[in-house]
Amino acid sequence: MKILQINAVYKNASTGRTCYELCNYLNKNGDECFTVYGNQKGNYKDTFFVGNVLTQKLHAIFSRITGKIGYYSRCQTKKVIRLIKEYKPDVVHLRNLHGNFICIPKLLKFLGENDIPTVVTLHDCFFYTGACTHYTVNNCHKWQTKCENCKYNKLTWFFDRTSKMFLDKQKLFGNINRLAVVGVSKWITSEAMKSPILKNATIMENIYNGIDLSVFKETKSDFKERNGLQNYKIILGVASGWSEKKGLNVFLELADKLQPNEKIVLVGNTLEKIVSDKIVSIAATNNVEELVKIYNAADVFVQASKEETFGKVVAEALACGVPVVTNMYTANPEMVDDKSGIIVEDFTADNIYKAISYVLKKRKGDFSCRQRAEQLFNKDNVYTDYLMIYKKITTS
Repeated sequence: MKILQINAVYKNASTGRTCYELCNYLNKNGDECFTVYGNQKGNYKDTFFVGNVLTQKLHAIFSRITGKIGYYSRCQTKKVIRLIKEYKPDVVHLRNLHGNFICIPKLLKFLGENDIPTVVTLHDCFFYTGACTHYTVNNCHKWQTKCENCKYNKLTWFFDRTSKMFLDKQKLFGNINRLAVVGVSKWITSEAMKSPILKNATIMENIYNGIDLSVFKETKSDFKERNGLQNYKIILGVASGWSEKKGLNVFLELADKLQPNEKIVLVGNTLEKIVSDKIVSIAATNNVEELVKIYNAADVFVQASKEETFGKVVAEALACGVPVVTNMYTANPEMVDDKSGIIVEDFTADNIYKAISYVLKKRKGDFSCRQRAEQLFNKDNVYTDYLMIYKKITTS
């Protein structure tokens, strides 16, 4: 079976690593996989990099001027369509497309007109809304009927085109006869079912993101020694970028409650400098080996974000044997059970710190974190499930 994936990135960030791992799994098990991507170019086998920095910037500018997100890069999309015609995949697998590298309507129209079996993975909410990748913090539910007059769309300077984008997606996805939609959590799968955009999907299922358990595992770490943290309990948070949306304000409040032998370590880029002797800030890294060492140095992991469709950093922390403190929002409570961490219902700084203190009084070995990761996030099981989806959609 030949699979062609399309995603904004490859091998980098969570979705990029997922693309890379799935391709490796398929190629090693007698199938073929090829990936088209449009950001952070690298020298990767079985891939095609579409566009360049200039075309991406032009795409972004046109989107902000016109209010239409993902409607440009038409020449680049023609190249992708030509590649699909030449490669003749059994399935085209769409992941994150809102990265200013491809014309989404043109691609979807081609897939529908040529009756190409299509799998869509919902890494965020963009595919079943007018333009939003998330909406729960804003408590907006227009997408369940039709997006219009959007006051939350910050990706445009002048015009609100959410109504057009919503109706275009509804029509274009509706014209793909063999469409499988896969949510990366039970939460997002159930949410997608409420949208008219994906109502004609042949298959609608939940498959969690996979973790490479041979990489993310319990191992010795010198992170504390290298950073002068030998005598501290580490409260860890990881994100590609830190903002209030990701829970930065929660960690700032927590810092004031820490004991002298406790430190917060935040991995991820920040727009503003964090001024606190209780917080160690480390830039985001694509060095997986270093990330594993950081996880293993942690005594507890805190997921403070209120909008997560999956939360791969939580799965990675669990795989490294680190208990997790999280909240009741979106997909977060799916990740943890009472044997692998604590779900804090009233997510205030006081309650979060109580949960952290409870965890710190125990040993990491008292929790079944690794077992949780093996049960739900083993990449080999996950990619086997995807292979079953591919077979179902090609025979439907």
